[in-house]
Amino acid sequence: MQSKINNVMQKFNFEEQSGSLQYWEYKQSGHKGRLTVADQLFVSSRNQRGLREYRNRCLKKKVSVGPGTEVDQEYLAGLAAQKKVAFERTSCDPNQILGQLVVPVFSYQGADEKLIGVIELTTFFAKDSYEEDFNQIQSLLQVSCFSSQLYGLINNFIYQLTVYPSKSCSSLTFFKLDATTEN
Repeated sequence: MQSKINNVMQKFNFEEQSGSLQYWEYKQSGHKGRLTVADQLFVSSRNQRGLREYRNRCLKKKVSVGPGTEVDQEYLAGLAAQKKVAFERTSCDPNQILGQLVVPVFSYQGADEKLIGVIELTTFFAKDSYEEDFNQIQSLLQVSCFSSQLYGLINNFIYQLTVYPSKSCSSLTFFKLDATTEN
């Protein structure tokens, strides 16, 4: 499974932008789990000081997730694992310096969905949207027989998009889109 994740990350195209990808591996212990980047692949398009400093902070951190766990908001990967959906930090946040997209990765054994980790894209400059990056990551995951989820807000509706593995991975459904009105 690790080689498939590494393959997804190595094929990611940064489109000439300064950024990095890192994989937070999920390890379960009872009802709770933790995320860690230690011993996991790190891919960077350029050698930027801010991206290196962020990576070094992540190497020292183990993010706890699970029922009754308050997730540290500095580490967005923990929120993605806790909620089991992708999140982004964009230029719309005036306090945001680095931009981020975190994508939870699931494997399936029969009908059972299992969180295996989170892929995190960090960009040196925050973008207006990470939709194209999400689409690229989900396409690479789909080819590797994994799935992921994204929440998006479009015209006052909250959409949950679940991307399932392709038919070659013996799944019957490609996408599920649920829409509910934002409160």
